[in-house]
Parts: sequence; structure tokens; C-alpha cells
Amino acid sequence: GLAIAALIIFVVWIIPIFSRVFDTFGAELPLLTRWVIAFSGLARRYFLILIAAAFALGYLGRKYIRTEKGRWYFDNLKFKIPALSSLFQRIAIERFANGLGTLIESGVPILYGLDIIGKAVENKVVEKAIVEVRESVRQGKGMAQPLEKSGVFTPMVVQMVSVGEEIGELGKMLKRISEFYKERITATLTRVTTLIEPAVLVFMGLIIGVLVVAMFLPIFQLATVTR
Repeated sequence: GLAIAALIIFVVWIIPIFSRVFDTFGAELPLLTRWVIAFSGLARRYFLILIAAAFALGYLGRKYIRTEKGRWYFDNLKFKIPALSSLFQRIAIERFANGLGTLIESGVPILYGLDIIGKAVENKVVEKAIVEVRESVRQGKGMAQPLEKSGVFTPMVVQMVSVGEEIGELGKMLKRISEFYKERITATLTRVTTLIEPAVLVFMGLIIGVLVVAMFLPIFQLATVTR
């Protein structure tokens, strides 16, 4: 947040001050400096428009996500984002396994349990998978095939659920799946947090560094000439 604020202040207010100083030099500016000053000019000219556009896009995006089509697209996208798709998948599996496992262990019939989980789930892709699982169970076909077909549940989960159904220990097997994925979610979140924070700082530092260099290049150039 602070880095972005500093970047905006530098581009919108500080660079124009340098630009006015450079105008008094009457010398040709380095290419990088000219690019940065041109970018700053555009940013200042369209600053309010850019802010308004950002708010408008945010508002329209949120409104679209609240529609059935938008929600489906957004939820499906979660499982396709590089580096984050596995995290969303693990969270979906853990919530499903923990919720259904707890209900079954408490004596709730599986069809009723699937109804409850299907209504509580926040992801439309997972919700569709649960609806198909419930229909399969109602027809006496078991859970494994629709779980595998959904593309959300891993082969290990499908296998463990199948075994749980065969030996009559589905609730316990689901709780084991939940514990397994809970540990991996914690590890993944720790790893992602550890990587993202330094990466963002380095990225912002590079941008600000380039801007600073661009502003001081003409000064160094002038100092060299005057010698």
C-alpha cells in the first residue's frame, strides 16, 4: 500500500518538478528520462479518468461476479490460475471432505449430508460436482465416478472415497482426507506468503529505482559536461 502510494506521488507530483528543472537546462535529455516524463505527463493528464475507470471496472466486475454466469466463470478460473490453482483445489477438497465427513460421523444420512454441503459450498464448480455426486449416490452408483469426472478432486481422493464406501468407513476416510489437505493448505499458504511479499517489494523497488535513475541521469550528464 505504502509503496503504491509512493509510486503515485513520485509519478504525479515529483517527476513534473524535475521536468520543469530540466527545461531550464536546454539540453537533450536521455531516452529513459524522456520516456518517464512522457509517462508522467499522461498519468497526470488522465489521473482522474484512470481512477474513475478503476472504480468503474471494480464495480462492474463485482456486479458481474454476482450473476450466475459470472460466478461460474470466476469459480472455474480459480482452478486454472498458475501457482494458485492447487491451493484453491486443496481448499475445496478439504472443505468438502471435512464437512461431509463430520456430518456422516454424526449420523446424518449421506444424501441429506450432500444436500447440506451442496447448499453451503461457495464455489459453483464444486457445487455442480456435489449435485452430480448426490444423484449418483441416489442411484446406488457411489461417489467415486462423479468426483473423478468433476476434475476438482484428485485421484488419491477418489481412491480413498471409493475404499471408504467399500469398507463402510466413508466418514472416517473423509476426515483423513480433510486432515491430509489441511496440513498441505497451511504449508502452501506459508510458502506463498513467504514468496509474494518479497517479490512485490522487489518489483516495486525496481520500478521506483528506474524512475529515480531516469530523473538523475540528466543531472549526472550535466555534471560530466561542466567538468
